[in-house]
Amino acid sequence: MVQPHLSEASGLRLRYTEGEMALPKLLVTRSYEVMSGAVVFTGTRVPVQTLLDYLEEGDTLDHFLEGFPTVSREHAVAVLELDGDRI
Repeated sequence: MVQPHLSEASGLRLRYTEGEMALPKLLVTRSYEVMSGAVVFTGTRVPVQTLLDYLEEGDTLDHFLEGFPTVSREHAVAVLELDGDRI
């Protein structure tokens, strides 16, 4: 299983072995220069909170992904698997 951990660069990293899903080394990032410091999916301007809001309102992951094609299913699932305190 892929094991997330906090990085020193204020992001979340995934450790994975060859053959497992290839995700960004940092799952999420935060920079005050991107979306005013909101936690976003690395490589995008999509706030993680947007995904959480979709799901809290009863929308599906598929519906979220349709609206935000820059986020892959694997990336979204990996972020959801993180401990909520780390996001």
